[in-house]
Amino acid sequence: DGFIIYLSAHASYLYQYISNEESTTYADMTKSNWIGITSTRDGLAYAIEKRGYIWRYHVNTWSVSYSLKSRWSTISSNYNGTYIYAAATDDKIYVSIDDGDTWTVSYSKVNLWSSISVNNNGIVYACDTLGRIYKSIDSNTWNKVYTSTNLWTSISNSDNEIAYAVTYNGNVYSYQIINSPTASPTVQTSYRFQ
Repeated sequence: DGFIIYLSAHASYLYQYISNEESTTYADMTKSNWIGITSTRDGLAYAIEKRGYIWRYHVNTWSVSYSLKSRWSTISSNYNGTYIYAAATDDKIYVSIDDGDTWTVSYSKVNLWSSISVNNNGIVYACDTLGRIYKSIDSNTWNKVYTSTNLWTSISNSDNEIAYAVTYNGNVYSYQIINSPTASPTVQTSYRFQ
């Protein structure tokens, strides 16, 4: 069946690699300051750029899905595309539940968002550059679940509720709530780059 990989390059083009054709092709887009990209199992892709646009790739065409006057910092979708989240630097978190046709505010807290990750169950984690990690299980209610002095740069979560976060200084942390949703989280350093 093959697979499709989307790559974005800062101040460059978006690329599409299709394994069954073994070719790398330019996506039908102009050069821009791309920040991030995510895709779903049915081949939809969403890319964010500094100028405030979310682009959507659908039926072999790229088009603007949403425009914001702030600069996007992160984007994530779950595998089947039921949830697509995007956050802007010094702005809010937005969600689309209709393949990017409409976007609404999911979390109205203005923050220095650095990364967001949604799993296949719709559980989403977001981190900021001020050491905080937030979580939502329904896209409407957000809770701060961890605070530290770390400068978080990226976060990823799995379907079994383990989140991994990377810091600017080279640490990788794992975050997990064990046994009870009201229990204190277990946070440990998973790896330290030398």
